[in-house]
Amino acid sequence: MRKIIFTLSLLGVMVAAHGQQNAQFSQFMSNKLVQNPAYAGSQDHLCLTALYRSQWVGLEGAPNTQTVSAHMPFFKNRVGVGLSLVRDDITITKHHSVAMSYSYRMDLGFGQVLSIGLQGELKYLRVNWEELQAFDIGDQGLPTVTDRSRVHPNVGAGIYYSTPKFYLGFAAQNLTRPRIELEDQALIDIIPKDRKHFFLMGGMVTSLSDNVQLLPSFLFKYVGNSPLDLDLNASFIFYKKFWMGVSYRFGDSIDGILQYQISPSLRAGIAHDFTLSELRRVNNGTYELLLQYCFDHNPKRLTNPRYF
Repeated sequence: MRKIIFTLSLLGVMVAAHGQQNAQFSQFMSNKLVQNPAYAGSQDHLCLTALYRSQWVGLEGAPNTQTVSAHMPFFKNRVGVGLSLVRDDITITKHHSVAMSYSYRMDLGFGQVLSIGLQGELKYLRVNWEELQAFDIGDQGLPTVTDRSRVHPNVGAGIYYSTPKFYLGFAAQNLTRPRIELEDQALIDIIPKDRKHFFLMGGMVTSLSDNVQLLPSFLFKYVGNSPLDLDLNASFIFYKKFWMGVSYRFGDSIDGILQYQISPSLRAGIAHDFTLSELRRVNNGTYELLLQYCFDHNPKRLTNPRYF
């Protein structure tokens, strides 16, 4: 579950809320670069991914996220570079980030590749207090400066191991945790901090028949002072074109996912999350759209798609 992370002091009373800061995605298995810089260059050609997510539709101030990413290999696939853009709006806060990823790829033979990645990120955070609805007009606890913004850097790192039928990766983001003060008034103190995020991901593909494959995958997320978060997914792939899957996000949602390989280079996907928590009473679920295009001119890909 997504939460806003802030510390709020009103009239001497301190209230704190902590949770996952970074955006989450139901189609995480198709959007790995945003979470793990070591994934850069893993497709052996230039790949572009765009994803739109509208969370908890119908709930005012709910998260709304858009991402665009691109990555490709260089120097005979020994090096990968990537670029990720993320826009994440939650209530009165807006988070924009630009991240550059670099991976060093080691060919272990028999289709095995081990990558080590680094990420440099520039983040923009804006808080607009005018969007708050105060219960008391003239509440002295609200700041007089209604619009605050800051830009700050951060770094991440990751490792990614893959074969044609298996992958496993680990990544850490927000390693520097800079302190970002947005307001210095005595009555209110908003101090968002980039909390360290850790991701463990994995998946494999198994052929059930000539025309049906099973692809189970998982994404484990950990943020300090927050509950553990785990996404489990099982997808069936029919005729190497049509993907149909379901995910379970512990204590939060059940997600249905459909993807279609429109052409050897273009894939489209849609996901819908059915909320399981008490928030189901006040929202109509979550929707997610994905487009992915890979510039691949190798005719072997037509009959042997790269699932990861």
